[in-house]
Amino acid sequence: MGVCMGPSPSFAIRQTLGFAALSLISVMLAVFGISPANAAERCLRIALPELHTNEQTAATYRAVMKDAGLCVHTILVPQIRAFDAISKGEADGILAAREDFPAIVGVPVVPGNVVLMTLPAMLIVPEGPIAGMDDLTNEVLGLPLGAVWPQKLMARYPDLVTIPQAVESMHSMLVEGRIEAMLIDAYSLANLAGGVPTGYKAIPVDQLLIRSWLRAEFTDLVPQFDEGTKAYLSQAGY
Repeated sequence: MGVCMGPSPSFAIRQTLGFAALSLISVMLAVFGISPANAAERCLRIALPELHTNEQTAATYRAVMKDAGLCVHTILVPQIRAFDAISKGEADGILAAREDFPAIVGVPVVPGNVVLMTLPAMLIVPEGPIAGMDDLTNEVLGLPLGAVWPQKLMARYPDLVTIPQAVESMHSMLVEGRIEAMLIDAYSLANLAGGVPTGYKAIPVDQLLIRSWLRAEFTDLVPQFDEGTKAYLSQAGY
């Protein structure tokens, strides 16, 4: 006849300690107003361009994303630093970037399905007979280093100069006569380059789509991300 033995004293002690630890964690989370589910939740780090975003609009963005079911931590940085943060894994997404964003950051990213805006691409040339891309012959044309969309437009044009430090340097080179024309998006032209220089004109040559983007490991969150982006556009009056 077998003898039924109960748990060993050491097992009972371990079990009691385990329950005590779980109870202590639950009490601590309750004291600080955090549920166990929220404690495990990860907030997406989304870069917002500081040039046209402030803490008020950032708070709106966080609120609409929360309503869409996403916890978001906003990072207000210049656009170039936002790109760098995505590349280094220091940010998980960005509010707004062009279609050439994947080539610029060099890491797998996915776009949201909501188009935030279309941004005109501009050819800046001296006042005179040039009316479009087809009228360029041997003019030295400046492109911002790292931008992909101008390369696609001018893939077969021979006199291209890619310029580091982007817009400001390119604008200076144009005014100084070191280049004779440049390609630039309308936002950068107005907000970074100071507008069209005297004696030059701006000709629209393309339309660039602007979307929000996430690193590829968050692809499954795109539907919620899209929902929040739509709500943000509505709140912002776009």
